[in-house]
Amino acid sequence: MYKMPGIFICRHPRHRRFDYQVSPYHVIKEKRCLDEGCLQFVWKCRIYAKDFRCPRGFKHVGKDCFTCRHYDEDKIWRKPEAIIGENELVEFWRKLDDYRLWLSLNLDRKISFSGKISSVFPLLYMKRRGVGFGARASGFLIGFDRGYIGYVLYDDKIYLRTGGEFIKRWNPMAGDSLEFRATLKADRGRLILIRPSEIEMESSDRTGSDNENTGNKIITLSQAVVGASTGVIVEDSCAPCRGCNYGAFVEFDTDQPQPAGRRRFFCLRGVKTAATCPIRLERILADRNLQVPDEK
Repeated sequence: MYKMPGIFICRHPRHRRFDYQVSPYHVIKEKRCLDEGCLQFVWKCRIYAKDFRCPRGFKHVGKDCFTCRHYDEDKIWRKPEAIIGENELVEFWRKLDDYRLWLSLNLDRKISFSGKISSVFPLLYMKRRGVGFGARASGFLIGFDRGYIGYVLYDDKIYLRTGGEFIKRWNPMAGDSLEFRATLKADRGRLILIRPSEIEMESSDRTGSDNENTGNKIITLSQAVVGASTGVIVEDSCAPCRGCNYGAFVEFDTDQPQPAGRRRFFCLRGVKTAATCPIRLERILADRNLQVPDEK
């Protein structure tokens, strides 16, 4: 319910890469801007780009310009808007209240879970290194599109956080069925299962699992460590990257300054733009039984 798309939009420029859609969690719990909105300050210079040189030699407006007499700013007030009808919005609030009650009864408790794996990708954290940031691998996230918590169907995304030893022992991949007991946690709107025990797994058909073009590619711990050091944050829309074996979300440490949000999409292969990704192009050609031309 907290991550449901198509409920709210916000015209803030930071939401452009998501077509201005924002999650209910963002406007209700994180920014708490649903009722009062938020104020954005747009920095400006009265003489910049008017054939006048900056007296301080700066190339753009920044925080060092606040004491300059030529500094100016626009104050823009933005408020999230509901993009569904009034009756649908009332129903959404009702379901959200039910979800909050259910969550309060199960959070931080050991629960039984069973479901079919939909994805396996590294859990990455971005930390400041010198003047920039660097990613480090910190285990894995095993994703489920839905699953049973006890006897109740949880028809939404949920993740199991594990370490490298779990991956090495059980070798999980998309399509496998997994049953276990674990502690239920909440992480900025999404549900995370930690410390699994009493594990039972039923493997799916693994024919061709070593082919990079299949959807069941296994990412090992060593590949995750290498990918964390050589990969990059995807700069454009990450929508085409969904389902890619070499994509993962990277979390920025909340106690440090972070560029453009705390959670970004990360490519382990080092492809900066999803629109020109050669890995995705190769997969499309393979699906159409075409061959990639040899370079001469």
